[in-house]
Amino acid sequence: MNALEKTQELKKQILSGSDTGKEKLMDALIALEGFSSMEFIQSLFAVDPFHKNPENKNLISVAAYGIKRLLQLRAIESTNEFRFCPGCKSPLNRYDIADPYSVGLKCGNNHKFHVEIRQNEFFDKNLKVNKGGNIEVAKEWLTNEDYRKNVQSQVAEILRKYIEIHDTKEIDDQQTVSYNYCPLCSLSLNKFKQDDVWVQGLKCRYGHSFYSRNGLSYKNASLKPILIKQHLSG
Repeated sequence: MNALEKTQELKKQILSGSDTGKEKLMDALIALEGFSSMEFIQSLFAVDPFHKNPENKNLISVAAYGIKRLLQLRAIESTNEFRFCPGCKSPLNRYDIADPYSVGLKCGNNHKFHVEIRQNEFFDKNLKVNKGGNIEVAKEWLTNEDYRKNVQSQVAEILRKYIEIHDTKEIDDQQTVSYNYCPLCSLSLNKFKQDDVWVQGLKCRYGHSFYSRNGLSYKNASLKPILIKQHLSG
């Protein structure tokens, strides 16, 4: 069976009446087609756009799962694409942060950013951390998988900064980073007019387009600055 036949068979199985194992089927389809599977995934929502038929609930659920997996794949890819600091155009390199849901990137001038590579799930659970000190509690909420999936992204940022300040005993901290340079190619960024008043459009001469609001968004992935101490104390 060739690749085309495999993808067609996977799509038939996803559309079938069976409700079991569809997430694994979606994973297999995405592994074969990558972002080309988006058109098929979007078509699943069109089967019952107003959710009138309860029998389609599982189909809508697996479509939502597929979108989530594609966004995660896109975010992971972006960690290799974001190669230059938008503030000073120095090369960006990975650095360790206490959060498996994000990848840390920083330049030689210590401008720090992160890319969220996973989304929260927010299960309804009664979670209690049996740890001694505040730092241990903060680390447990970030590194324990059952806990981290219930931590909202902005709360996770505060916890990461709290841990970083404690572990590094840092005194000096970076200032707010301006978005002057393209993180893909390091050319200068210039404003361009776009329709969303909540964000600012930025583009380089190579045509890399970004939307700026608490970070630089590019193709469904976002390079976000880390919190700075003045955000916590102000």
